[in-house]
Amino acid sequence: MPFEPIEVVPKKKGPHSQLSKETEMDSSQRILIVISDVDGTLLNPEGELSPVNYVAVARLRQAGVKFSLSSARPSFGMHWLIRMLEIDCVCSGLNGGILFHADGRVAAEMELDRGTIEDLASRMQKHGLDVWLYTRDQWFVPRLSAPHVLHNAEALRTEPERYAKICEVSGPILKVSGTSDRPGDLAACEAELHRELAGRVSAVLLPPHNLDVTHPSADKGRAAVAIAITEGAQMNDVATIGDSPADIPMFQASRLSIAMGQASEDVRLKATQVTRSNADNGLAWAIEYVLRGKWFSNGAR
Repeated sequence: MPFEPIEVVPKKKGPHSQLSKETEMDSSQRILIVISDVDGTLLNPEGELSPVNYVAVARLRQAGVKFSLSSARPSFGMHWLIRMLEIDCVCSGLNGGILFHADGRVAAEMELDRGTIEDLASRMQKHGLDVWLYTRDQWFVPRLSAPHVLHNAEALRTEPERYAKICEVSGPILKVSGTSDRPGDLAACEAELHRELAGRVSAVLLPPHNLDVTHPSADKGRAAVAIAITEGAQMNDVATIGDSPADIPMFQASRLSIAMGQASEDVRLKATQVTRSNADNGLAWAIEYVLRGKWFSNGAR
């Protein structure tokens, strides 16, 4: 597909001009790692990896630029992508709740304590949310027939297990996700968690159906830093790209941050650049400009 200059949205005020060869970065500004969100970024609206994005990631690899994934998904829901894209560096799942190697070995994980989980579940249920639980290797739901369970199982390529009581779930629980079709209930529950459980959890609303809760030190920003350190890079060497509020911490941690075109205005304003939507292969457009070294020309940090 032909690549042409795209509109960018700089974090700081500056002229909007087309990027040209005269604005290429010098060697000290080159990106060494691209960390990408999965749903809404790497994948198209149908949850598929487009041939265009597949080729773009391969071009990164050929250029010696590492490609990592950072997702709300558990690690087992990303293994097929890691194999297909031949990713060979550390990735993160569950919004930073787990760091894992490409071969599946766990590098680090952050467990929620059981008392906090019981408290979370009670508050979520009060707002009418279904409570899903994620461990390292499995996910659990109270009702197999509940809305979005089938869709999530297809996306993760893993069937859930049913639980009646949280104590029945063995192993560390790394993420609790409240699900609902009622945006007002999700927002009200998020506000309560921020108000009542500040410092005990990290909670982020992921429209349209999920409220994700992890350990207070687990977020995509810290995960991006850990990925960079593990791969022997600094955050000045990292580009991050995503579309949701959960991606904002990694935008804030990296030197170059790219929001997808379909992201909300708040997410777009937190990034240094904006690419096209995931329906229009926005990841591939962003990768092409990383490879051309044509960012930072419009006053972005």
